[in-house]
Formats: sequence, C-alpha cells, structure tokens
Amino acid sequence: MGNINGTNRMGEIKGHRELSLLNIPGTHDCGTKNVENSKKLQCQSLSVQEQMNIGVRYFDIRCAAGSKDTTQYIKHSSAFCKNDHGNLLTIDELIDAGKTFLKHYPTETLIFQVKNEGDGYNDSRLCNHIGKYIANGSLWAQDRIPCLDEVRGKIILVRRFTDKDNDYSLPRERLGINLSSWDSECLIKKDWNTFVHVNDKAWVQDRYLVKAHEKYGPLERAIAEMNGPKKNPSAGWAICLSSCTNPTPYDTASEINMKLLAGDSILNVKKVGTFVVDFATEELIRKIYLTNF
Repeated sequence: MGNINGTNRMGEIKGHRELSLLNIPGTHDCGTKNVENSKKLQCQSLSVQEQMNIGVRYFDIRCAAGSKDTTQYIKHSSAFCKNDHGNLLTIDELIDAGKTFLKHYPTETLIFQVKNEGDGYNDSRLCNHIGKYIANGSLWAQDRIPCLDEVRGKIILVRRFTDKDNDYSLPRERLGINLSSWDSECLIKKDWNTFVHVNDKAWVQDRYLVKAHEKYGPLERAIAEMNGPKKNPSAGWAICLSSCTNPTPYDTASEINMKLLAGDSILNVKKVGTFVVDFATEELIRKIYLTNF
C-alpha cells in the first residue's frame, strides 16, 4: 500500500468491478473553498484540483445561472463561489480541470454529481449547458452504474436535477445517472436512521440539519448496515455523507473528521461506499480509499 497515492490509486483496482462496489472518497459542496461573502457556507479548504490530487473522486457540484447570463456558476445556498484567482467559479472550469487531470492519470475516473442550486427555471438551462458536454464526449452520461474499466479516463455525470428538453435532443437515459429524486425522497424521510433509496439506483445517507453528535449515530448505523449480514445497500450504490450544518460545516466537520481519523474509527471496515466529507484532508481521503485494499 505504500506505493498507492491520491493520483494513481484506481490503477490498482480490478476493472471488472462496478463503481457501486468500490469505496470512493467524495467532497460535499466541492467548490466552496472561496465562498463569496459567507464563511458560514464554506465546506472545503482545498480547490477542486487539489482535491483530485489527494484522491477525491466524487464531487458534489451545485450550479446556478448568473443574473445577466446563462453561465452555470458554482453556488452554495445564497452564495456564489470563486476560484483561486478571485473570479466566479463555473462548472466549465471544473470540467476542464477534470479533463486535464484525467489526461495525466488515465487509470482514474471522476464522478461529477451536479445539482441545480438556482431557481426552478434553471433546470432547463442546466440541462442544456450540460448537454453540450455530453454531446462532445466530455462526460460519460448513461443512466446506469458502470464497471471501472468502462469509465477509466472519463468524467461520470450523476444528475440531481430534473431532465428537460435540450438543444442536443438527448433522451433522459443519456443525461447521466439519475438521482433527481434525492432531495424529495430525503425530505419525506427526514427522520430516517440510515439510508434512503433514491431512484432505485442509490442508497443515500444525507441527514444534514443536525449537530455533529446527532450525525455520528446515523453514520455508525449506515456503516454497520453496509457491513452487516444483510448488507442491503450492497445491492445498489451506497452514498454516505458525513456533512452537517449545525452550527456551521466547519464546526461539525472538525468534530466528525477527528472521529473518522481515530484508531477506533467507523472507517476501519471493508465497505464504506462513496463516502462524502466536508473539509477534506489528504489524511482522511487516504484513509477512505485505502479501504479498497
């Protein structure tokens, strides 16, 4: 394991395995290193490029159109995000960063989970904007969970926005892995203890309107369920978010990440699924991806 690092680790995994069977480190609100006017909405201290380099492979991306154009800017709640040069961060920049990374490390794959963080009208604009990248081959956008060898060197699109007509005449089965009911399903079951089944494709643990000590229990139960005798989520794709917001993502991540790195961590198991964190560090991401080995 000493030679496995954040940039090449997927090259050590057998390619016939479906992504749902792998343990994949992810970042919640990945583009929030530089949040405009609101530190309370910051969820990461590293840029997306830096996250790729330390081994993050699943990226939670929130988009909203600008007030004067249809560019899809990265946004968290009410705040737009900026890049390290002080310019508004766009999904185009993230896709370009992903393509550049994969050109250097073709054994890897990146999962871009894209959500509409704008108004209801932005579903159509976002669908059209993303459609351009599907049509030119920049995104792998079938509505199924692939094997690793199918998607090495590619960016996989996971769709958390509603499918709409687009200029490229793309049918819904070519608009990415469909998890568009994520928010509505989790809202209905807001007091769930572990997973919510979303679009018959993923088991999602995303209880976030809680304090850190209230979050860790559902995390423990989710991990136990993945590794127990029934292993219900192993029949699909388990996506487990450690993020929560009370009082702020930074405060809660400080407490939860410390527990995740401890010697008796809940991550000391065989199956953690796609495990998504706030304020990712190289040490934590490495702990997650080494569970594959």
